[in-house]
Amino acid sequence: MHIEYVGIDWRHERHFVMDRPQGHSTWVIIQVTSAGWWWAEEDSQPLPAGWCVVMPPGLAHRYGTGGRPFSNHWIHVEGIDVGALPQRDPFAVADPVAVSQMFREVHREWTTRATDWEAATAAHLELLLIALRRGQAQASRPRVADVRPLQALRSRVRSEPGAGWTVARMAAEAGLSPSRFRVRYRSAFGLGPLDDLLSARLDHARALLLDGLTVAAAAHRSGFSDLSYFHRQYRRRLGTTPAGSRDGQGD
Repeated sequence: MHIEYVGIDWRHERHFVMDRPQGHSTWVIIQVTSAGWWWAEEDSQPLPAGWCVVMPPGLAHRYGTGGRPFSNHWIHVEGIDVGALPQRDPFAVADPVAVSQMFREVHREWTTRATDWEAATAAHLELLLIALRRGQAQASRPRVADVRPLQALRSRVRSEPGAGWTVARMAAEAGLSPSRFRVRYRSAFGLGPLDDLLSARLDHARALLLDGLTVAAAAHRSGFSDLSYFHRQYRRRLGTTPAGSRDGQGD
């Protein structure tokens, strides 16, 4: 076994795509920590946050963002036995947080290189492969068709962020109970529906401010009824004030 490289929490811009038409010379083990898309040969499908992919050497593949910033863990390694793990096809795991922690343990041993680090790294990688096999066997894989209604709903929300969206309304339109909707939404997109809605409203407000609207008008048209709350969230998440965006100044 030889690990070529380990990447943890690599963050990419919203238009990032990793395209390997000739595949890679090593096995590639991936866990996405935010939702994206996966392509292999002529097939493509949504890649929900927490899902994993195991790619054998030399097989063409392509993955990346679905239009939002994207992050993932990955390992390039030679000489492993993946057993019954799916190859090429993305799969869910029962406990993605535990799997993510195992990626971190491999990375920690591989980068710190303490005494017996090669043996420790190999041991942690084997534990990761076991966790992937067990987790994949336990998880019930959602069908792609189950994800697409949520994507359509999300597109509507992001195109009309100023509408009176609530979790109850979004869940009803998705045909789910509010609790089930929250779980499915987070699994598909890597964040909760209200957090995603807030992000969409702030993005919309910023675009209106850049077009020259007043702060109050941009806030109202983006769905904010409380101007002080709008100011707090705008500064906390975008790193400047609404007026600073409108005037083209940082803060």
